[in-house]
Amino acid sequence: MLALEVELRKRRFSPAVRLEVETNTPPHILDLLMRELEVGEDDVHVIPGLLDLRGLMDLYDLDRPELKDDPFVPDPCRSGDRGGGNG
Repeated sequence: MLALEVELRKRRFSPAVRLEVETNTPPHILDLLMRELEVGEDDVHVIPGLLDLRGLMDLYDLDRPELKDDPFVPDPCRSGDRGGGNG
């Protein structure tokens, strides 16, 4: 629950347009989500199970580079460097 609250606080940059919840979502959780996301009852959609995220990669595969982060390139550490010292 704490992780959910942290994510809700970080999400203040844009309004939610739709909230999907499972049929067995506890009312107090639904109230919290609706309040924090500032959505009304018309924006809540009850679904009979978990959200199917298999189609999410279809969105990622769209040719829209302006919507994607630059690829992460890790910085390799030098041989013997443990990362905690000053030299």
